[in-house]
Amino acid sequence: MKWRNAIVAIAATIIIGASSQPTSAAFTDVDSSQWYATPIEKLARHNIINGYADGSFKPQQQVTRAQAATIIANALRLNKTNVTPPLYRDVTKSNGHYGAIAALTNKEVFENGTQFKPAEPLTRQQMAKILVEAFHLKSSGIVTFTDVSSSNWSYRYIGTLGALGITTTKGEFAPSAPITRAQLAAFIERTIDYKRKDNDQDIWDRWQNW
Repeated sequence: MKWRNAIVAIAATIIIGASSQPTSAAFTDVDSSQWYATPIEKLARHNIINGYADGSFKPQQQVTRAQAATIIANALRLNKTNVTPPLYRDVTKSNGHYGAIAALTNKEVFENGTQFKPAEPLTRQQMAKILVEAFHLKSSGIVTFTDVSSSNWSYRYIGTLGALGITTTKGEFAPSAPITRAQLAAFIERTIDYKRKDNDQDIWDRWQNW
């Protein structure tokens, strides 16, 4: 009986070990072997992006324009309280992202119009413009993509990300596709990495444990 019990115990251990996946220390649904694990953990550690109350991060969930505003404002360490009210009719002070949207609008990252469309998914080309404007990204040249024509309003923004290595995409960029939480985390991590290495003195240069 003892040897049978031992065999059962060993088999159970093998099964458990084979079925379990390593998860990140920060979130229950972020496998530490995934390409996005490090960017997410770094941004979470520096209070740029948060998870959900159940301990998850939901890496494949789409990011809304309002959510993206808060994440970018956190990365820039903007004051989200002392802001000039924007003109948007669809963003009131009761919106939890109001301060971030207003702060970025004050910095002219967003155009101060009548509509912001806070609940709409953020597209990859919109993300490119936000990163270039918010982080003051510049490049002497641009990288082109087969699905982004020179007449597209986002051509220069996307091309700048390509030239700086902030996007590693080759061929097609999928400019109109919505961006996920994992993708946005990776883009922001690469952007901050670039800013820490350039010749400008920025707040990110002083960050410890990045």
